[in-house]
Amino acid sequence: MKPARSVQPGWTYNPSSWLQRTPIIALGWVGFFFAGLMAAYQLGYVDSLWDPFFGNGTEEILNSDNQQGDSHEHDRHASGLHE
Repeated sequence: MKPARSVQPGWTYNPSSWLQRTPIIALGWVGFFFAGLMAAYQLGYVDSLWDPFFGNGTEEILNSDNQQGDSHEHDRHASGLHE
């Protein structure tokens, strides 16, 4: 039996090689870290949030009325479902 070729016909490189997978894996871990940091901020485990792209915008969004649950109260009154 012949061993499988590492590069398929018509390709100049192997798109499934570890060299190609490593950047995607690294970006996945960075996203996982930032998601955990934002969750910790929302749960009150950390006092501030660092965001290299949006500055203080992430904290403003996470502290907005929509994220605090007030929007559901508005929806209930807007739809006529008063308690």
